[in-house]
Amino acid sequence: MINGLANNILPYRVLAVDDSVTQRAIIKATLTEPRYSLWLAKSGREAMAILTKHGRDLDVLMLDISMDDLDGFEVLHLIRTELELPLLPVFIVSSHHTPSYIEKAITAGASEFIIKPFIGDELTSRLDLAVERKRALEHLEAPETVLYSLASMAENKDHYMGRHCERLSHMCEVFAERLNLCEDDIDTLRQASKLHDIGKLAIPDAILMKASPLTFEECSLIRKHTLYGALICQNMNAPKAVVDIVKHHHERYDGSGYP
Repeated sequence: MINGLANNILPYRVLAVDDSVTQRAIIKATLTEPRYSLWLAKSGREAMAILTKHGRDLDVLMLDISMDDLDGFEVLHLIRTELELPLLPVFIVSSHHTPSYIEKAITAGASEFIIKPFIGDELTSRLDLAVERKRALEHLEAPETVLYSLASMAENKDHYMGRHCERLSHMCEVFAERLNLCEDDIDTLRQASKLHDIGKLAIPDAILMKASPLTFEECSLIRKHTLYGALICQNMNAPKAVVDIVKHHHERYDGSGYP
């Protein structure tokens, strides 16, 4: 059983999925106790069984792509949709590393791409950073503080946004007051405007900060930030009205927009 731990307490909980006996042995030799508590799976279906039961307790998932039953892309899709684990760091570990292949992995929702054969120190340093960031977010005490901290991180990820959320919050408050809305509605708008792009935390930096035009698949992934944001806010017990605004802030009166 995987037990919840504070962000600064070992071990770091890693699930590694690879159908190669040799590769699993290398991972086991690299991620050793007491720093890591390692779970190994030899297939996509075995990984899904573990993730379904313990996904919220894991710190990082290491995922091979080429597997006979469910391949890595299918597992990644299920993690980000059906299992609703948008913030679980997923490291794709693969010997296939053409630019288009890496782009496909990032577009599918991977956090990192590790090329086989990997260097042990590089892997562990990147794993540790991902774990520490995830745990720090999970163990802030006040839900409202967590949400605003996450929203700030999301805004900082996207260098095109500047201080967009702060400006938007101010403008929403001004408009709401001019419309003579009640204080509860004004507060709802104030919160939602600060949190509306929080789901961008689940979007890989390589897509969010891409200078060249986005592909159709990349655009589709970015659009999911509304759903991820609503899920994050809902899990942190934000008011329903705030969750609804976060989820639907890209909808339009004519029925277009998303989701």
